[in-house]
Amino acid sequence: MNTPVQYDGFASVADEYWRSFGPEFSELILPRIDRLMRSQRLQAKTLLDLACGTGSFAIQMAGRGLQVTGLDASCGALEVARRKAGREKARVQWILGDMRSFTTDQKFDLVTSVFNSVNHLLSTRDLGAMFGAVSRALVPGGHFIFDLNHRSCFEQVWGGLSVVRRPRFFLIRCDEIDRRRRRATAHLVIFLKRGNRYIQIKDSIQERWFREAEIREPARRANLRIVHKEDFNPFSKGLGYSKRIKSLWILERGD
Repeated sequence: MNTPVQYDGFASVADEYWRSFGPEFSELILPRIDRLMRSQRLQAKTLLDLACGTGSFAIQMAGRGLQVTGLDASCGALEVARRKAGREKARVQWILGDMRSFTTDQKFDLVTSVFNSVNHLLSTRDLGAMFGAVSRALVPGGHFIFDLNHRSCFEQVWGGLSVVRRPRFFLIRCDEIDRRRRRATAHLVIFLKRGNRYIQIKDSIQERWFREAEIREPARRANLRIVHKEDFNPFSKGLGYSKRIKSLWILERGD
């Protein structure tokens, strides 16, 4: 099993970085998840958000009255999440843990993992371990909702060299795609302002794309039945991306 990816360095600037490209992903994905939950007649009172990052999605779901737990492997991301939840007076329990091997005393009606967090798993073995942990955390008949980047997303959205400048930092990003290993890596150099000087932080984001069969078989072994899968593009049409760069899945735990 690979070492869990933590992104502690990037976490301190992640929210500002992503907002420089438009609305947060949680704002883009929530209407679609709402629609799917209504169409599938899914009801939930308890929610576990896996790889919750800086907590935006978990906080929004808590604001809707759910009892929410957010789990992430990054201490830095959870620190940001706690501060955000405090500002917004959102009641969320935050847990440091690995999405492949976590255990909880509580069983959940719904588990989510958004913003292509599942792509951060870099092997089919890790993917299977995550499905097993999710299945154990769900009540019988509970559901797991997650999204995935397709290869086309990495090829269209990632790539090249970019610089983002904000008052608090500037970030240089260089992407590379390894098609043989089906991996994409974003190499990050962050210059974070501290008073009159800058601190340099280096980090990287690694993701992998999976074939559909690589999702279906380990899900089946973990007693998770696929009840819905759709391809979509959450971003503005003006960006020119194809219509099917991501997929959204709903899995149901068997009895």
